Amino acid sequence: KVFNKIYWGYALKFNLPLIPYYLSSILLNSSDKLMINSMISTASAGFYGIAHSITGLISIITQSVNYSLIPYTLQAVKAEDVNGLRRTTSSCVAIVSVVCLGVMLFAKEGILIFATKDYIDAVWFIAPLTLSVLFSFLYGIIGNIMFYYEKTWQMSAITISCAVINIALNYFGIKAFGAIAAGYTTLICS
Repeated sequence: KVFNKIYWGYALKFNLPLIPYYLSSILLNSSDKLMINSMISTASAGFYGIAHSITGLISIITQSVNYSLIPYTLQAVKAEDVNGLRRTTSSCVAIVSVVCLGVMLFAKEGILIFATKDYIDAVWFIAPLTLSVLFSFLYGIIGNIMFYYEKTWQMSAITISCAVINIALNYFGIKAFGAIAAGYTTLICS
């Protein structure tokens, strides 16, 4: 049977709010570079892009860790094992924090691996963008619990709000402080 009203109703109720959630996530990740490019210069957008690419690699790692935590998180929430969940997620957060610290400490070397020394000014974007990856990882852990309780509308509202706030802060921050503001607005909105 292809159509079952109960299954389709549940699937739509759960998944429709995720469409604006994922679209807002894309907007949140791409608006910075577009705004820097249009408000300042292509060169500044290039510096930001290199830093964003480097921190994007960390984001892939943190998302992988988060995805591997999903089954355990769902089992722990179902079993009401709050202490076990806290210990496990705290350990993962500590590991991700150390990786992020390492990236920040070796940002200059990372830029020289991925680009030429002409892009060394991208180093100023690494710290706020790396911290935003850490905070996004924390949000992902909380998001797993929200998925369990089927709070997809709330997740969508949070992400849409962050995208709108990020664009507004970028507009005023880039005008006032230059391209570096985009890194910090991303951090604030993570």
